[in-house]
Amino acid sequence: MKFVIILIWALWLLFYLFGSLSATVIHVPDDQPTIQAGINAASNGDTVLVADGTYTGAGNRDIDFLGKAIVLKSENGPMFTAIDCQGSPGSPQRGLFFHSAEDSTTIIEGIKIINGCSPEYEIEDQIYAGGAMLCINNSSPLLINCIFENNTARGPEFSGYFCAGGAIGCFDKSSPIFIGTDFFDNIVFTDDGIVAGGAIFIDDSSNLCCKNCNFISNKATENDSITGIAYGGAIYAQRSNIIIENCMFESNSVEFSYQGIIHDNFGYGGAITLVGADSLICNNCKFESSSIIDNPLNAGVELYSPLTQYQANIVGAFL
Repeated sequence: MKFVIILIWALWLLFYLFGSLSATVIHVPDDQPTIQAGINAASNGDTVLVADGTYTGAGNRDIDFLGKAIVLKSENGPMFTAIDCQGSPGSPQRGLFFHSAEDSTTIIEGIKIINGCSPEYEIEDQIYAGGAMLCINNSSPLLINCIFENNTARGPEFSGYFCAGGAIGCFDKSSPIFIGTDFFDNIVFTDDGIVAGGAIFIDDSSNLCCKNCNFISNKATENDSITGIAYGGAIYAQRSNIIIENCMFESNSVEFSYQGIIHDNFGYGGAITLVGADSLICNNCKFESSSIIDNPLNAGVELYSPLTQYQANIVGAFL
């Protein structure tokens, strides 16, 4: 797994250094009116450079990269450039959709994505996943210095659906890489069902790599169902390989309630839950104030996995 990450970095460096020699820079909104229009006009190796501002409406949400090896980048970083999905349960909209086997030569840099709300999962019914970004079909983009804030994966009221990944949902061997990316106040929520991964959900032999990232105040909440269950306040990973390095997990939580009464014993992994995962590498990470309400057991990392590889240097976690 380490070799794969090193190889990806090497390929990205070559792409960055030499791919730009013949690349075109497409400015949004000067050259193209919307982010999607900029991507539509781009060819492999091009950069879509987005000016400061908050981008809303059609063409600036549910963005499809169409399998292109391009860079989507803000001029001055995520504090100045945001995609506001303006999503809600009645009008679900997410920010980014990857479904064309994109790899780490598809790069998103310096963009904030806020207020996403997941539509029903396009491949399998009754799954709501990835409030801000969905990756399927072996799609594995690279995200650098981005922010995901106040995004939600939420199904219809009292639906009994499975809701996964308040910000990010990954299926079908999709393996995104997050570098210097922060996740704030994302939530996965249902009134009656199963919730997993307040910030990130990953499954189906996908891999996850997070380096120098912050996970703050993300939450997995199952509300008012005796049969429901909640996993992974920040991250839920199933049948996947995980690398987490130099990351901070703070005030992430799992909450389960029935008839207005909060129960501690139906929630797992205040920060991270792994189920059937092959390997976990968690180095130089810090966990603070992660909780399953008032229950300290497994409040940091919950493992349901006979891991073939486990390497950890963790501060403040309950294992």
